[in-house]
Amino acid sequence: MVGGSTPSGTAIRPIPLHGAMFSATATRAPPITARSSARLDPNGHGFALNLLNSEWCKIAVRLSSYEFCRFCNLPRFQIFTHMPDHSAQEPAMFHVANDARFWDRIARKYAADPIADMAGYERTLERTRHYLNGAETAFEFGCGTGTTALRLAPSLRRIVATDISSGMIAIAREKAEAEDRANVAFEVATPDAAPWPDESFDVALGFNVLHLVAAREAALNGVHRLLKPGGLFISKTPCLKEMNPLVRIAVRVMQVFGKAPYVAFLSAADLEREMAAAGFEIIERARHASRGRDARPFLVARKR
Repeated sequence: MVGGSTPSGTAIRPIPLHGAMFSATATRAPPITARSSARLDPNGHGFALNLLNSEWCKIAVRLSSYEFCRFCNLPRFQIFTHMPDHSAQEPAMFHVANDARFWDRIARKYAADPIADMAGYERTLERTRHYLNGAETAFEFGCGTGTTALRLAPSLRRIVATDISSGMIAIAREKAEAEDRANVAFEVATPDAAPWPDESFDVALGFNVLHLVAAREAALNGVHRLLKPGGLFISKTPCLKEMNPLVRIAVRVMQVFGKAPYVAFLSAADLEREMAAAGFEIIERARHASRGRDARPFLVARKR
């Protein structure tokens, strides 16, 4: 069991984790893989919750002993009791630029990472297709390497899929060319700065991305602008506020080293409030995971 105190004398209480304890003795972090640093969605291409069993948790105390919160100047050895979210104080463009570089770095590893819950993923695709009749033009943001856009393309007249990462988009274009999908276009763009005219699309898609958007209000307003009257916004979002609270600690530690992007800790209720404020009405709520507790609500919202 690891205990002790910080340089200021503040006691460090060890925290149990699946029968083990956090350790302050680790001196080297393990390699970051696509599985442990991707889109923070264990139901898709993403950040597996088993990162809580990884060596990253063991370095939490050691790292926090030497870092200070740059907004409130409290020492990060209080990481277990002082985990403020100062992201709202940082400019959104700061997050976009840094996150784009992050996703560019891991794009190839991310593309190779398998979907963890294929049954849940297929259920999400099935429910999405339920709202499509083949005549719609769709817009997707946070498309990653294009897997979902390419899977849904046969059910749409045309889909424009976007991401902030040029590295992700390059891979998506390679996949589209390999599959000879002529009705899919991949572009580097964000909803709040999209170049398309108002009311250009019948459907907007945002899977496993809203928790990664710092300027969510602007993004949702952008989606609303792009949709035709009565258009649908279909999304699925990991709500980390509903997950094990140790996820917050693990993410913050990884962010210290640039091994995780901006992440918002949201609940399903938070998402619904934000969508309502942007002018959407929720018409379907579902959870699609095939195993375990599902903290990734699938929401279908109609533009009011």
